[in-house]
Amino acid sequence: MGGMSPAFTKPGTLEALVGPAIGLSIKAIRIAGALILSGLDRTIEAALVRAMPDWLIDLTTRF
Repeated sequence: MGGMSPAFTKPGTLEALVGPAIGLSIKAIRIAGALILSGLDRTIEAALVRAMPDWLIDLTTRF
């Protein structure tokens, strides 16, 4: 059993409401939140952007 199901989370919490609606597990939401709060998401994003080929960066920033 991976994580807590929405039935076992506090009713009305953001995790219980949004997670199942967008197909994310509670564990994935918590990990993403921890990355954002710690600032580590920016480090990961920067590394991924540095690894992207120029044509892909041009394509994604053009529109």
